[in-house]
Amino acid sequence: QDITQEIYLRIHRYVVSFDREKGNAMTWIRSIAHNCISTHFSIQRTLDKLSEEEYLREMAQPMDANDKLFYEEMIFQFQGYLNVDELEILVGRLITESSFKEIGIQKGINADHARQKFSRIMKKIKRLRK
Repeated sequence: QDITQEIYLRIHRYVVSFDREKGNAMTWIRSIAHNCISTHFSIQRTLDKLSEEEYLREMAQPMDANDKLFYEEMIFQFQGYLNVDELEILVGRLITESSFKEIGIQKGINADHARQKFSRIMKKIKRLRK
């Protein structure tokens, strides 16, 4: 059921990018479905490999309410300058306090790539604040 919903959401999200001249709609939908299913199972395999000790080690130190409020206001202030992917990474790291490994699993990337994306987003916000 989750996979079906994800397929529907991706089709809905990317329908504007579909070009009738390049191919058949069913082929396009089938490729989106295939990508969603393969992503889902690769994430599940990664989650199965993640031991409880690694999970606890990856957890960040808890933040106080003032920090979260500051981050929520910052994200709200700059949401017009960030794309959906960047917003999800920021919320995952700063609000829900997810580890880079968890963010990577959710986004289908490795932890180092998630860390690098987060760093770039924060640099982008610093430039926008000036």
